[in-house]
Amino acid sequence: MKKNLVVAFILFSIPSFAQKLKLSDTISLTINEHNTIFIKAVFNEKDTLNLNFDTGTTELILINDVLKNTLKSTTELYSTFYHLKIGKTIYKTKVYDAELAGHGTDGRFGWDFFKGKVVELNYDNNSMIIHSELPNYVKLDSKFTTLKMEFWKDLFFVSSEIYAATYSRCNFFRNLR
Repeated sequence: MKKNLVVAFILFSIPSFAQKLKLSDTISLTINEHNTIFIKAVFNEKDTLNLNFDTGTTELILINDVLKNTLKSTTELYSTFYHLKIGKTIYKTKVYDAELAGHGTDGRFGWDFFKGKVVELNYDNNSMIIHSELPNYVKLDSKFTTLKMEFWKDLFFVSSEIYAATYSRCNFFRNLR
């Protein structure tokens, strides 16, 4: 009886313990000679792509050359959802086309993939870490700063102020003639 009670307690404890886990997914991050930040992702379980992480982008954008000449998957733009595996997670996304993306990449993806998550870009370790919530080491370290973010349509902005010396009666454009 005691053995069954212990097993039952453990089984009933697992769901509540699992809900308290702080999950994270670490993805290898590359920065090329043009300072383009990109990761490897798998599109539709067939195509491995180098994708630029662009905070000004939403959904998935692939360059026309990749759409026409590289993809093994047949792609219907704008309306059909496809799978995109980034790290351990599979996202559902529509595909859009563009002529250009970051240097050396097949396309770009945006912040909306990680809505409700915390994205850490660790340049020292060449990694992008997707956290389920703000890590404790960030909360406890005074080197980190909280910035107010504002959303407008699908873009986010960080409020900031620029402090600079004040100039009066200066012609900054005098050498441009």
